[in-house]
Amino acid sequence: MGGLDVGNGDFNQMFQSMKAGLQEPLKGMGTAFSSSLFGLGGSLILGFLDIQANHAQNRFFNELEEWLSGVTQLVDRRKKAPSEVSDFPEQVSAGQVQFQDLLQELQRMNDLLEKKYKEDLSLSPVDKTVENKGQ
Repeated sequence: MGGLDVGNGDFNQMFQSMKAGLQEPLKGMGTAFSSSLFGLGGSLILGFLDIQANHAQNRFFNELEEWLSGVTQLVDRRKKAPSEVSDFPEQVSAGQVQFQDLLQELQRMNDLLEKKYKEDLSLSPVDKTVENKGQ
């Protein structure tokens, strides 16, 4: 604006000069305005998607909670605690008995496997073939 010469009285040339000088800044403002609108539109879309994702997540967790509450049984630990403590020695002794039974069964199976292994070692290859065909 400081470079305009208004002293010679040619207003038409002055306005043409002003228009030419404002072309570049107006192009820059148009780019800034369009990019601002693009950012605003993108923000609206992302906000909408965020709201939808939050609603879907809340629905999922609510349905999961309802399913879990239908599948599980609620136990009142306050009522069970005294009997669990008093039953503890009995539970331990029952567990020891079961463990002893399991050890005896494992020992029996181990003895059977050892016996079978020794029998297989004592047979010659010809005896094994005959035994297998006989079965």
